[in-house]
Amino acid sequence: MESIKFVFFGHIDSGKSTCAGHLYYLCGGISEHEFNNIKKECEEDKATYQLWSRVLDINDEEKLKGKTYEFTLLDFEFKGSKFCLIDNPGHKMFIREMIKGMTYFENSNVIGCLLISAKPGEFEAGWVNGQTKEDIIIAKSLGVKDLVVLVNKMETINWNKKTFDTIVGKVNHFVEKICKFKNIKYIPVSGYDGTGLVDKNNLPQWYSGESVIRTMIDITDLDQEPYPTNKSNKKIIEKEVSKFIGEVKILWCQTVITKGFECVLHYCGQEYDIILDNLPKTFLKKMDVAKCTIIGKQKIIVRSSSKRFILRSGNNTIGFGTIVKLC
Repeated sequence: MESIKFVFFGHIDSGKSTCAGHLYYLCGGISEHEFNNIKKECEEDKATYQLWSRVLDINDEEKLKGKTYEFTLLDFEFKGSKFCLIDNPGHKMFIREMIKGMTYFENSNVIGCLLISAKPGEFEAGWVNGQTKEDIIIAKSLGVKDLVVLVNKMETINWNKKTFDTIVGKVNHFVEKICKFKNIKYIPVSGYDGTGLVDKNNLPQWYSGESVIRTMIDITDLDQEPYPTNKSNKKIIEKEVSKFIGEVKILWCQTVITKGFECVLHYCGQEYDIILDNLPKTFLKKMDVAKCTIIGKQKIIVRSSSKRFILRSGNNTIGFGTIVKLC
C-alpha cells in the first residue's frame, strides 16, 4: 500500500513542529515510555511548551540514518492507512532546506499542508512581512496540487469563527485565484491541544469539515491517480548538460533581470550556479514569463522524470519554471 505523503510548511511561528509532533504521537509514532521521558526532560528544562516539537527529535537518527537534515521525515500508520510526513523548517534562512524537503519524493505527489497561526499578530507577521506567500509559491512551483491550510493556535483566540473566516478569506484569494491549487481545504486546529488533528472531538460546532488525517485520505480519494509511480516502467534517464532552454516566470527581484544575470537553480534537490542568457527582450521584470537559455557554471544533472525548477538570488525566490528543451 502506497503511503499518503504530505508536507508541513509555513512561517516560523506557525507551530509546524508542534502540530507534527503531536500528530505523530496521536497516531502511535512513539511509545508512552518514550513520550514520558520527553515530558520529563521538558519539565526539567522548564520548557513544557517544547513538548510536542521535541517528539520529532527522537525520530531523526532512525529515519534519516544518522544524517543531518533540516527537515524531518516521519512514517506512521493510522487506522489502516500509511502516512509519511515531511516537517520543514520555517525560518527564511532555511528555505533551501524546505525546497529539498518538498522534492524528497521526486516521483510521488505530495499534499501540501500550510500552517497559519491564528494568534493575534502572528498571522500578519507571516502573511504581510514574512515568507508565507513565498512558501506557497514554492510549493506550487514544485508541483504540489492539493493544499490543506491548517489555521493553528485556535485555542489562543477561543476558537473564534470570525477570526478564522477572516484568515481564510485572505489566504483563499491567493491560493485559489493566483496560485490555482487543485483541491483546497481549511481546518481550524490546535497543535498544542491536539484538537482537529486525528478526529473531530472538541472542534467547534460551526466547523463542518473533517480532521487533518481524514482530510488527507479524502483528498487522496479525490485524485484519480493520487500517488502514481513510474507505471510505464520507463527507466528514469539522467543526463549531464551545460545548458537548457527553460520557460521561467519572474516573481520578484530587487532589480530588472538582463542578459548574463547570475542566480541559483534549485532542481531535483540540488543547487546549481547559473546564468540567464538569450532573453526574448532587453530585460525581464516582475510577473514576466519568458523562454531563455539557462547556462550552468557546472554540469547540471537533468532527469527525464522532472521538469520543474526554482530560481533564487540571495535569500529570495525570484522565479520558477520548467525545462523546455535540452541543448
